[in-house]
Amino acid sequence: MDVKTPADVIELDPEFADAYHDAAIAGMTLARSSKVLVTGLARNIADIAPLTMKRLEGLSKLFKELQVHVVENDSNDGTPDLIRAWQPGFKVTLDSSTLERPHLPASREAERTVPLAEYRQRGVQFAETLDIEYVIVMDWDAWGGFMHEGVLTSLHYLEGSGRSIFEREGFFGMASVGLAQFPGSDNWFNYDAWAHRPAWSWRQRPEMWYHHFIPPFGCPPIEVNSAFGGLAVYHVDDFIKGQYSGYHIGSGDCEHVAFHRSIARATGRTMAINPSSVGLMFWNLEDNECSTQTANVA
Repeated sequence: MDVKTPADVIELDPEFADAYHDAAIAGMTLARSSKVLVTGLARNIADIAPLTMKRLEGLSKLFKELQVHVVENDSNDGTPDLIRAWQPGFKVTLDSSTLERPHLPASREAERTVPLAEYRQRGVQFAETLDIEYVIVMDWDAWGGFMHEGVLTSLHYLEGSGRSIFEREGFFGMASVGLAQFPGSDNWFNYDAWAHRPAWSWRQRPEMWYHHFIPPFGCPPIEVNSAFGGLAVYHVDDFIKGQYSGYHIGSGDCEHVAFHRSIARATGRTMAINPSSVGLMFWNLEDNECSTQTANVA
């Protein structure tokens, strides 16, 4: 499989070029004096993990201190052994469980969302034990990974240093734009519609419009109630106030939505999508290619 990166499919909007570069440089200054935890879920990602590991090794060079905490369950492809064998020069911890739970990547019912919330809350509990400034929550099953500059600009915007298009500051978290390719097409779409809630609503609503919503790369943050996009950056003081749940308004729903609502209630603040932080979830394969990787976290 030919590996793509976000830089292969996005182009910096000239209108926002100066602001983008300024935000990345300011974020780099913050990173150099900051300690960060990267946490996320991993299940059956052994063929993708080496590339993700390399990206994290590069990211670690930008921070004063970086450590990784992986929550894994029920893998049958050697994922736990791969992570245990990883020796990147920074601390890596693995929370691995054999629970004999089914893999339900396409389900939106509570039978999937409740376990996901349970796993993600372990990352919150781990963060509570650390002396750090920031937490990055990332999914390990993104084929093309994330951008270092996306993390840096998110740090800058979290500090209230850049206004959103709604002229709001003080965000508790910065989500990403996660791109994927429409089947049978060269066109890209905004993948993580389920985790998105606009600034005016917490309810799950028809999502097709969001798939077509790809903001200009480099534009200011866009206020939302909830979003994820495969990677989000939080202040640790806000992050540990959150409670993941697989329920929202009486039924199964994306665990990120309940988590962000709990932080909003605890802090009185909101979050945003950072269009300067872009990741690639998956793309169309050539006829002679194959991969088992789609959405393997669960």
